[in-house]
Amino acid sequence: MHGCVLFTDISGSSRLYEGLGDRRAAELITAALAAMSQQIQARGGWVVKTLGDEVMAVFPDSDSALACALHLPEAVRTLQPPLKLRQGLQYGELIEGAGDVYGDTVNTTARLASLARAGQILLGAEAVATLSAGQQGQVRRLDSIPLRGKDHEVGLYEAIIEAADMTQLLSHASVSAPRLCLYLRQGEQERCLHPGATLSLGRATDNDWVITSHLASRRHARIEVHAERCTLTDFSSNGTLLRTDQGERLLLRHTSHVLHGRGWIACGEEVDTNSPHSLFFKVQGETPAAPGQSVDTPA
Repeated sequence: MHGCVLFTDISGSSRLYEGLGDRRAAELITAALAAMSQQIQARGGWVVKTLGDEVMAVFPDSDSALACALHLPEAVRTLQPPLKLRQGLQYGELIEGAGDVYGDTVNTTARLASLARAGQILLGAEAVATLSAGQQGQVRRLDSIPLRGKDHEVGLYEAIIEAADMTQLLSHASVSAPRLCLYLRQGEQERCLHPGATLSLGRATDNDWVITSHLASRRHARIEVHAERCTLTDFSSNGTLLRTDQGERLLLRHTSHVLHGRGWIACGEEVDTNSPHSLFFKVQGETPAAPGQSVDTPA
């Protein structure tokens, strides 16, 4: 069996429970899941299951899956408060059994949805390859990224949501600038950061990314993604080690460094690609620049 899997996740649902209380938030999410399920079924999809604040569905083809994904935000926008979705699509072979669907395609789609930001629809290369010619103009290439459990990088695309955005893309396709994204992976964790995002690293449990090594400081480092660059800033006692694929090794001590290409980050210890404490990074869509840009920051 082949088909296009759609994962749709309600963004920021944990904050809904904090802000609205358990009962009101649960009612809101239940209403959102029902509205999305109705849309999916009306557009030829099969709702396989709902998982907390997430819907998994299968469509016979990528065209119908993408068309549905583009309309699902409208199904939850009228709720109070309005909700935003993170969505992933991938086409491929599926294993069906006991009313559920399994396989690598399902796993890849779930990871794409987890990497999407609020309001974004990410597609794998196989989903895009099986789109009709008319739907090909609805997506644009981002980059290829490594995903946990995959031997090769996965081609990454995003759906063009705004009509004005599509017009600009078609008019300036040959000169349009790539969109910066910083991909991070450590063990079972993986995330894509887009311009405007900030990520704190350290041993304290309230960091955005917790480093469990006893050599890491409680407030060890910060990563910031800007429109044209990604910076890593060290605040620690033992320093932050950086190693790139080009063999460059840097020790940051209360300094900032512009990240380029791909490599590994370690907090307070040497980089070890087999260590659960080392963090893999890849800068995607960057403008070519010479590595080694570091600036001093106050201690």
